[in-house]
Amino acid sequence: MTDLYYEMQALTWRAKPPIQQDAILIGNKVIQHDGLISKCYLYQKDDDWCAAVSDGVSSSPKAEQASKAVLKSVLTQAQTKNRIHLQKVQDDLSADFASNPKTYSASATLAVVTPSSPFGFVNIQHLGDSRVYLFSSHNQYWYALTQDHNFLTEMQQNGEAEIKANEFVKKLFKNVPVLDSGARGSTNTFVQRGIGDVLLTWENEAFLALNELGKGEYEIVAPSLSIKAEPPVAVVEENAKKHGTLNVSKAYLESLYSPEGQKLAAKYYFRPYKPELANKEDLDRFLKIDLVTVDQVYGSFKEAQKRHFDDGGVFDSFYK
Repeated sequence: MTDLYYEMQALTWRAKPPIQQDAILIGNKVIQHDGLISKCYLYQKDDDWCAAVSDGVSSSPKAEQASKAVLKSVLTQAQTKNRIHLQKVQDDLSADFASNPKTYSASATLAVVTPSSPFGFVNIQHLGDSRVYLFSSHNQYWYALTQDHNFLTEMQQNGEAEIKANEFVKKLFKNVPVLDSGARGSTNTFVQRGIGDVLLTWENEAFLALNELGKGEYEIVAPSLSIKAEPPVAVVEENAKKHGTLNVSKAYLESLYSPEGQKLAAKYYFRPYKPELANKEDLDRFLKIDLVTVDQVYGSFKEAQKRHFDDGGVFDSFYK
């Protein structure tokens, strides 16, 4: 065997949906499994190969079938040694599902990689938000090689995203009858006082309103993308020692991340830091949302504060 070769292996697992909606193409096989590490495949310099992943869109019908159908179309094309034509994938998906009312609009994303020339180069094609990354062993960093196909990305590329976002938020604030100082106050204003048509709040407050304060009267509408909120918890040792509560303070802090603490977090509508410790029925209540951190979007909390909430910042231009 030549010293130059491609080495491939696939890992798949199922998160919260009751049915695995993702599928993988590797080794000329379409795999859909709740949890699997495939065998390792080696391809020499001149071998033909194709690796792909498809994510069934959970909001569409028969998403698990759509992802397999997409990869079967890719595999059929790959076996003819032709470049993968994404339009053909779309045509095949429509032929399989569009005529049946129960499967109409079944959707899936796609990311596919095939060999190119010279050796070491690859062709990357993708649709939707299935991403391709390059991992550097040199600096242990993941480099995104694709951009999601969505309206936000399109606006960002055209330089329109921030302008449109600011215009939208300004219009939103013009319709706010009450701006309470805290989340619980906002929930009480909306649920108990009946002020407002929509409550924008933390996820746990939304579940509280839905299940305990106004059962059967409200509906939760979740965004596809949101900011991951992780309020810090710390023991101020100087104060704790002064009041003789150092040990109990540390015990409380540790209990938050214990199995019992994580179960209680999920029970009361907070996403646990360690979901594997929580009860499945509590986890299943949470909707699928792509979460990003403040650091990913703004670089740091300090930068976000300066730009949006310092005097004269973006927020001041919205709410005067």
